[in-house]
Amino acid sequence: MDDRDHGPDGSVAGAPPSGPTHAGERLRQLRLERHMSLVKLARLAFYSKGYLSKVENGEKPLSLELARACDQALETGGALEMLVSVPATGGGTLRATDEGMCPYRGLSSFGAEDARWFFGRDEATADVVTQLTERLQTGGPLLVMAPSGAGKSSLLRAGLLPALARGVLPPPGSRAWPSILLTPGEHPVEQLLGQVASVTGSPLRLLEKALDKGPDAFAVTVRSAVDSLRRPIDGSSSHRQGTCHAASDVPASLVILVDQFEEAFTLCRNEQERVAFIGALLALAADRGEGSEVPTALVILGVRADFYDRCLAYPGLAASLQHGHVTLGPMNNAQLHEAITAPAREAGLEVEAGLVEILLRDIGLVPGDAADAGISPAGTLPLLSHALLSTWQHREAATLTVAGYQLTGGISGAVASTAERAYAALSPEQRTMARRILLQLVHIGDKATSQRALRISLLDSSPSPQPVESVLEAFTRARLLTMDADHVELAHEILLRAWPRLRQWIEDSGTDLRTRQLIIDSAAMWESQGRDESLLYRGTHLAATLEWLKSTENTIELTPVARAYLEASAALGTVELLRERQRVRRLRILASSLAVLLVLALVAGSLAFQQNRTAQGQRRIAISRELAARADAMLRQKPEPAMLTALTAYRKYPTAEARNSLLSSYSAFNASRLTGHTEVVTAVAFSPDGRTLATASLDHTTKLWDTATHQLITTFTGHTDAVQGVTFSPDGDTLVTGSDDHTVKV
Repeated sequence: MDDRDHGPDGSVAGAPPSGPTHAGERLRQLRLERHMSLVKLARLAFYSKGYLSKVENGEKPLSLELARACDQALETGGALEMLVSVPATGGGTLRATDEGMCPYRGLSSFGAEDARWFFGRDEATADVVTQLTERLQTGGPLLVMAPSGAGKSSLLRAGLLPALARGVLPPPGSRAWPSILLTPGEHPVEQLLGQVASVTGSPLRLLEKALDKGPDAFAVTVRSAVDSLRRPIDGSSSHRQGTCHAASDVPASLVILVDQFEEAFTLCRNEQERVAFIGALLALAADRGEGSEVPTALVILGVRADFYDRCLAYPGLAASLQHGHVTLGPMNNAQLHEAITAPAREAGLEVEAGLVEILLRDIGLVPGDAADAGISPAGTLPLLSHALLSTWQHREAATLTVAGYQLTGGISGAVASTAERAYAALSPEQRTMARRILLQLVHIGDKATSQRALRISLLDSSPSPQPVESVLEAFTRARLLTMDADHVELAHEILLRAWPRLRQWIEDSGTDLRTRQLIIDSAAMWESQGRDESLLYRGTHLAATLEWLKSTENTIELTPVARAYLEASAALGTVELLRERQRVRRLRILASSLAVLLVLALVAGSLAFQQNRTAQGQRRIAISRELAARADAMLRQKPEPAMLTALTAYRKYPTAEARNSLLSSYSAFNASRLTGHTEVVTAVAFSPDGRTLATASLDHTTKLWDTATHQLITTFTGHTDAVQGVTFSPDGDTLVTGSDDHTVKV
């Protein structure tokens, strides 16, 4: 506190009114009750320590945004927000003039509440609005497509929704149209019905029954609910004899924005529900009702560009793509410049000369002759935003500086340092838990990608939910994870590449993660098919999987469905083993009986011959299946022995398992062949760690190969004659080659 004069009401002379002062005192009280330092609160709320100190002392007002940030950091349940009154702005844009407010969102997308900080996409927003205007006439959904990291979610949430709220569409009163924002998740129909019921006031059960009758019936029901929301154009009404009269009605439509529409393909595993969801959206976008000038719903679908072909598989979506869609490309030089400087200007901050150019250079932008010719590489916007947030945290007074940016470690360094800092703040127990949690948010396919996980599954994976909750909270506050009521996911896939520790975890656990994914996918199929017994693991495959699970139970977590799947497989294996033992016991009793009844030699001999023939056939089938399973097990590491084993299995008995194993091993064997030399290969050598293979050839070259991916790493040239020998040093860092040209090269 300072030593300035205080008035009779406790206010500081010359300070803002008592309202903000009271709010600042309440902020200090709540902070001290939770034993939180001002430095820690500044880090969690993304405001400077100096600014927060001025708020507590009553020298600065407690803004609504700051109140919300502090409520979240202090876990007050909204106590501070209730103290802040929001002045009427007359429909204008609230302008931030306090240098303590952060205008950048880091790895998170911009939301509608962040519209004041969203710059650089005016042209793209206008393109979407133009296409939507055409959709008012033609009907059908509008698909907005962009690669990951291009800012599609921010455009739709912070650009399009506020623009629609300002009434940019031609129908009068369109600014009052109710809007719905959703992501499909695992149950998109449930999400859609819940949102429509909430906005229109229709009973959820009524909407469910309507959709059960078909998409058209559902659209009619929603149209009726939307029509009831119509209001006078000027928002006024006159009351005569208890009746509300309007001069004219506003044509009503529902705005439905489905962000991350690709979740309908990646998370929803029920094709019937997916078809129902898409059909409902198409019907809402096409239905107009009797005499209506606008469709029941204006539907916008934000889709990741690599799901274009998946959308084409559904006729209604394919038609919408053919009639026109918006493709969001990377931002150019001028747009990025505005996205960097305009939010700072809006927040009352200055940007040091040279900082913008360094930022653009570090994201790989190479400008051309024109000022806006340079195009940013795909996926760099989240990195840039996060670097700006970190630079803001290292600002000098109200200036974003080059030195502050360099302290963050650059674009990738900003993400990596934030993640590493959050990890370092954890206890040893929490660090172990963090590794397990983060690996559950990784999907291993052709490459590592992020995937959503049920929050309840993460909590159930630990005997005590407290360590899990603390880790989730720490990484969420650092804006490395995003959480809702049900799901947790990485804030952006950039983390998979920018954070070395996570990248190393993924590399170390790659095989285990692939095995886990295979089990999870098999379990999902089993669940979707009503837990069909024929889909369970059996034999050596089951034994190998259970052994793997035992060896990784402290590092790799399975979903509840996957664990139930393995438990059911193990139970079935036990039953089948008992059945086999009973069968063998019966055969032994039968053999003994035949020995006793030797007098019936002819009959017994014939019966024994037949049974023996059956048993031999079964044995050949069993051996064939066992060999096929053995070939599958060694397929990844030893493709050639796997192919020979699969061939033996097929020759033993042409079972379906043997045939599949033979085809798989043949494909893997062909895929593992290394080609590239143009002459005979004279020598090969493996590095000490087994990860690299060196080959020498009569074509005067030496090549290095990645043994895991079978990809060529590099080619060494220089010899003028055949290379006859090649070897690695014991540490694997040096390679020596010998040639017929009488030289040895290192």
